[in-house]
Amino acid sequence: MAADRWLVWDFDGTLGRRTSGWSHALLEVLQRHAPGLTTSADQIRPHLLSGYPWHTPLVPHTYIATADQWWDMLAPVFARAFMAVGATATQAAELARRVPAAYVELRNWELFADVLPVLGQLRREGWAHAILSNHVPELPNIVTGLDLGEHVPHVFSSARIGYEKPCAAAFDHAWRAMGRPKTVWMIGDNPVGDIAGAAGMGWPGILVRKTDPGVQYCCEDLWQVPAILARA
Repeated sequence: MAADRWLVWDFDGTLGRRTSGWSHALLEVLQRHAPGLTTSADQIRPHLLSGYPWHTPLVPHTYIATADQWWDMLAPVFARAFMAVGATATQAAELARRVPAAYVELRNWELFADVLPVLGQLRREGWAHAILSNHVPELPNIVTGLDLGEHVPHVFSSARIGYEKPCAAAFDHAWRAMGRPKTVWMIGDNPVGDIAGAAGMGWPGILVRKTDPGVQYCCEDLWQVPAILARA
């Protein structure tokens, strides 16, 4: 029997994180494959502020059918950053091809300490879990590698479904895949992408790890989530 109460979680900043961000991933590539180019993550970061699909979240990319195609879309962004810190165009193109493997290395990812206990408690209370995140194609592998997979039967990455939060189609895709449940809450750390986006589907939301005066339910960590759900 399909679950009738679902919690849809954001991933980055909510359940887990890469211990160092995109600029550090590019820096790692440089250190391994072009050590002569001396630079820092701070010098790379300004060149990564546009070009990702979540920078234009209302523009669908359903025409991208594979993980390789998704990463190919970002290759010019990475190459531009590498050239900005001194790489030649040929060298930058080669370095850009190495970013995906560096970014998804599991050793660079971690869950927050409250995640497994709280998700386990909520499962025992009858909630089913899904993840809906603006993320890379390999997000399901990251979730499994962090031992979160047993709690989360569905992992929806924008890279795979072709829509970015807060686009309504992203939430609708998840809702249909979950069996169109009547009771769904969204939990995330972005008041626009997560909470406002979910409100468009009629889902209540909980903003976690920060507060916002425009959001009804906010909490500093996940430990408070079960109490909010019980009171609502």
